[in-house]
Amino acid sequence: MTTAFRKAPKQKRSQSLVDDVMEATAKLIPDFGFDRATTNKIAELAGVSIGSLYRYFPNKEAIFISLIQRVEENHRDQLREALQSVRPLPPRERVEPVVAAIVDLVMKRRKLVMVLYSHAPQLGALEFLVQSRQRFRREIEMVLQEFSSHIPKRSPQTAARLIVGCVHGVLEDLVQDDSADEVVDTVKKELAELFCCYLFVE
Repeated sequence: MTTAFRKAPKQKRSQSLVDDVMEATAKLIPDFGFDRATTNKIAELAGVSIGSLYRYFPNKEAIFISLIQRVEENHRDQLREALQSVRPLPPRERVEPVVAAIVDLVMKRRKLVMVLYSHAPQLGALEFLVQSRQRFRREIEMVLQEFSSHIPKRSPQTAARLIVGCVHGVLEDLVQDDSADEVVDTVKKELAELFCCYLFVE
């Protein structure tokens, strides 16, 4: 997916304007959805003129595409932080906190994620999401390779594919179902237990 910007922000001031537009869009989407989150509403909430908005974005679709990119990049950064934070732990003890971090980072913005991703195909962002999921899988695969001696019966590549596919499927169900916090907490624990049973099979 090519950049959605009409004009790439280079100076600090222009980057700040783009950040304000992104933040305003993220706030509007959960309540207004795609159709009613107009560029006028976005500009008003961002505190910028409509002309300034159009200087960087040709239309609303471009704003949504940029926001999808930003959300995915944020998810990837937080995944890396979660993986890094558990490095001192034994392999089995790493699973639950990482699973919890992945689920939490999606569920805390579930309405935003649901609207963005449901419109990804019509925005031409589906390929970007597929590529992002592949990068996510590679991150998990590299971690599994690090302690492959602890999971001798599992291929890190295959295990990463199954784990990421399972996580995405469960998250999609949780988001669409708008599951209660208690349900989400239970799912996090049982997902971690499922992966431990699968990875560390005797």
